[in-house]
Amino acid sequence: MPFNAERTETAETLLYQPERFPSLPKRDRYCRRLLLWRFPAFVPYSSWALFVEREACWVRRLEHDRTRGLALDAAGPDLYGAEARIDPAEAAELLARFTALSVPMFLPTRRFGLDGVRYGVAFGDGWCGTEATWWSDPGEAWRPLAEAYERTVERLEAVLPTSTLRRSVE
Repeated sequence: MPFNAERTETAETLLYQPERFPSLPKRDRYCRRLLLWRFPAFVPYSSWALFVEREACWVRRLEHDRTRGLALDAAGPDLYGAEARIDPAEAAELLARFTALSVPMFLPTRRFGLDGVRYGVAFGDGWCGTEATWWSDPGEAWRPLAEAYERTVERLEAVLPTSTLRRSVE
């Protein structure tokens, strides 16, 4: 199915910077402590962000379906967003899961792909942090990172309302 590359690029920018999503409360990028993203070939793109603002913690999910079948000249990127509070103790536990990881950071490029899933994690506060991305299978060296990613997404999804986009494409 054809898609509008400019619209997808706009959507990806917001998926990487969910604090800029205009339909949800404004969040400070320096309060974002964790960002997870998943860009599959044939189903909606998703990102999840964890914000820590003073004593309150928030989780935000953004989703984009680039294959939705909208007119190619549509102006907006067709993004869906949701946000919910998360218990600060749970947020701290999720962040601690990543700080406890020890994985090699500089691995040789193993492959590329056309169909599959691009995953990523950005950890930090906007001033200092770490980012890692992988294609479909992370390999044995990054398996602990991928497992922490999956468990964290499950926990964040449990806090958020049901995705209306994923429900509409299933």
